[in-house]
Amino acid sequence: MACKRTTGSDPFGGSADPVPDADPGVEVLVALRRLMRAVDLHSKRLMRSHGLSGPQWLVLRALADGECTVGELARRMRLSQATVADILGRLHGRGLVARNRSSADRRCVLNGLATAGRRKLEEAPPPLQAAFVERFSRLPSREQRRLHDALLQLAGLMDAEVLETAPLLGNEPLLDPGAPADPPPSPGRRRPPGGRSNGR
Repeated sequence: MACKRTTGSDPFGGSADPVPDADPGVEVLVALRRLMRAVDLHSKRLMRSHGLSGPQWLVLRALADGECTVGELARRMRLSQATVADILGRLHGRGLVARNRSSADRRCVLNGLATAGRRKLEEAPPPLQAAFVERFSRLPSREQRRLHDALLQLAGLMDAEVLETAPLLGNEPLLDPGAPADPPPSPGRRRPPGGRSNGR
């Protein structure tokens, strides 16, 4: 059976030439590997050039639309509040995110971009998904739906449909185990076992 794909070079290494009589399952896995490699290369470039992980960039971009609480940001990013709070804590420790009490409710803490965070966001290149979204939007609606359904089915085949994630093409962990520790708790505040503050 002849393969219908066109020949060409693989920009991420190796050959993209079609393999006659190739197993469709193997070709899907090869395509997935190319996607993973493209994401990995972009993530490393972003970290090297601007010191930001993909999730951190996404948080800064979301805060560019205005101040919000941790809960509001978590809903917008489709992540748990604990995950978003951890990312915010890292960015706040670097002076990229500012925290302010709401004038309407002093119990409410709003997170917003600090001046350094806005500058960092302006300097950083757009994430990999920006080009994807722009190109995807140009496809006919029927083709968009076909790709959507196929990818959802693929996620199900790989038992990945229930994993927590954000609309971001990146393979770095959402929580950075090598990042600096959270600042010490305020006076009178106790730490639970394990050394983490109750407010993350």
